[in-house]
Amino acid sequence: MKKKNKSTVRPTTRSTTGLSSMLSISNKGPELVSTNFWRSEQAAQGLCYLSANAGTWRLLVPASLEYLLAEMRTAKYVMMEQSRSSPGGTDILFEDNSDSPLLIILGRGLRDRGLGSPGRSQLDVWTESGKQFSFFCMIVNAGVILTHLSA
Repeated sequence: MKKKNKSTVRPTTRSTTGLSSMLSISNKGPELVSTNFWRSEQAAQGLCYLSANAGTWRLLVPASLEYLLAEMRTAKYVMMEQSRSSPGGTDILFEDNSDSPLLIILGRGLRDRGLGSPGRSQLDVWTESGKQFSFFCMIVNAGVILTHLSA
């Protein structure tokens, strides 16, 4: 039987957001076992949260943003980088080869660890109902333009 990993994070957000709730996330490898995110201040304010465990990133999507799932589902792959517009934040691009792919910008404190080195990864999208889907994901340096990605 595999041991569950439990991590607790305290988001450090800009003081203007007023977010102070402690998030608790229980993991079994890359799978999310439980979290209090769905009842958190962050979720109530319509903010996604990015968590990682066992080499997999998990984007937690609150109920108020579940309408974005249809657009996320059209993505061929996902790219993540340090945000260009939100210092300390994260840009998550759901690339569908259209003229206007979905871009989610997470503010400072809305992920539980640094993105790490550029390279391949996996991103799972979660709602309170469970894992919705998984994507091939590239972590890139801010400002790098990728002209070709192959899975």
